[in-house]
Amino acid sequence: MTLAKPTLPAALFKPTWSGSAAFIAYACVMYWGAVGVSFALATKCPLSWAFLPLWLALAVVGGQGLHLLGWVGHEGFHFNLARRREVSALLGILFSSPILCFSTVGENSIHWRHHRRTNQDGDPQIPLYGPLRSILSRLLLARLATERLYLKNVVLLALGKLSDTPQEAKAAMKRYARVNLLTSVLFVALYVWLASVDLRSTLLSIGAAHLAGFLLTSLRPYAEHAGTSADPLRCARTRVNGLASVAYFFNNYHLEHHLYPRVPCYKLPAVHALLRSRGFYDGERASLLARSVGQVVQAVGLAYPTGGT
Repeated sequence: MTLAKPTLPAALFKPTWSGSAAFIAYACVMYWGAVGVSFALATKCPLSWAFLPLWLALAVVGGQGLHLLGWVGHEGFHFNLARRREVSALLGILFSSPILCFSTVGENSIHWRHHRRTNQDGDPQIPLYGPLRSILSRLLLARLATERLYLKNVVLLALGKLSDTPQEAKAAMKRYARVNLLTSVLFVALYVWLASVDLRSTLLSIGAAHLAGFLLTSLRPYAEHAGTSADPLRCARTRVNGLASVAYFFNNYHLEHHLYPRVPCYKLPAVHALLRSRGFYDGERASLLARSVGQVVQAVGLAYPTGGT
């Protein structure tokens, strides 16, 4: 008999320093490497149409690097970066702090409810993403609404005034919020200093990467959840192709993440292989696998779940 949700080997739930270090290094090299090359080019080379394709490519790589740094923060608060929860959370805060106007602690303030109530009544992502129907509104407004909520909540957490926080986590989240605000301010100060030294190069490197990152992240929630079900075994979409795995460092296995949120991202391909071997994706669940870029593009235009149980 095929199990609906197979039991995983215990080893898949254990983060490794090599895996976490590879993930963090990959994200950092993608962002800081692209930004560094862009900054150097802008400093030494005059603006020219000849450099436009390279500049755009670096902006996209840097933007996806920022996207991955946000995933580092996400993994940190799933306690998947280190076996000690405090270490995992602090790593997530530190390495996601270069993202302007983003707080991984603010994200976590609603993310735990998203996992408990995915696509159901009480899922905090539904009021954020559900009302946006057109691709353009999703592209331009989804991220703004999300980041505004994250920043509001991290401030409330730092002040100890966010009521929607589990009682046992309030003291820890207050500390994490204050650390997150401090590290974010330090990176803002770094960017302001760079702008004071060379405004044009800063805009063409850090500014361009943030713009690209904003656009790249805006449609991701729709790629992951639009057109899926309130059924916990059908509540997310997995993008199964090599390009997605390279771009997301295996965070593209989103249904696997929802089924097993304490499995580190770099072990999700093994989870996916196990599920397929057990027949989990046989039949109608096969529709939850997006195998091509075209299928992902189609998915982002589907209706976002509206709740229910």
